[in-house]
Amino acid sequence: MTYRVSLLQASLWLAAASLLAGMSVAQADVVGHSSDSTRVKVGPSLGGYHGPANVPGAGFPPIMGGGIIALSDIAAMGGGYNDGVASMGSVSATEGIFFSKTDDLLAEVYFGEYSDTANAPNDNKHSVFYVGKDATASMAHLSGTATYQVFGLNNYGYDGQRLGAVGVDQNGNRVLTAAEFTVDFDNNKLIGSLERLDHANTAGVTDTLTIHAGINSSNGSFYGLAQANGHQNGFSSGQFYGGDASSLAGFAEFADRNLDTAFGGER
Repeated sequence: MTYRVSLLQASLWLAAASLLAGMSVAQADVVGHSSDSTRVKVGPSLGGYHGPANVPGAGFPPIMGGGIIALSDIAAMGGGYNDGVASMGSVSATEGIFFSKTDDLLAEVYFGEYSDTANAPNDNKHSVFYVGKDATASMAHLSGTATYQVFGLNNYGYDGQRLGAVGVDQNGNRVLTAAEFTVDFDNNKLIGSLERLDHANTAGVTDTLTIHAGINSSNGSFYGLAQANGHQNGFSSGQFYGGDASSLAGFAEFADRNLDTAFGGER
């Protein structure tokens, strides 16, 4: 896998950065979480040399201490998004971060993963994260149901595939589109499923993922169960963003961290 941001660029961005501790961050309207803060830290960006301050950012401790910089800057310096995914290389030719942004143009909500593609999908460094601005503070005013268009990332550096919904186009070809997650605001429930277009059928790769989560309407977070490949059980968690919960992002975690999957989407 070729990374779109060079190690030199990454080092220059982060050379003067300070460390920010903790796996979960809620500051300056930026809320996010990482499954392993020794690989990825999330939170408000530092600003200055590292782009705008107090916007969703990420830092990578394996690179120059892991100072947090704006994910928007990382994507831009890397040439933008390819197939909806931006990437940045790490201290080796194979380690790096892959991330996506929800399609809501008014939101800054990101989700992604850190992986060592040389060892994937048997990677003891694989980690997932999400982070966004303007976290939903309350959902008490929302009612009925809503549908979110969601994509997921798991071992993207291994086979270059996102997770979504698998369908067939007018020519009979299998295609990947956004999956639909359903939110029931009245009963505070979130359900949805994701699938790889071409199943890897390989241990450590998530080919299918289902999410069943409960929503905390007082702060817009969700937590619940997840299942990978029809039999691996784990947990899901995440956050809604925007005053009317216009976007969401989160991840699923399993005993085998290679199955961990980040996801995000919008109404």
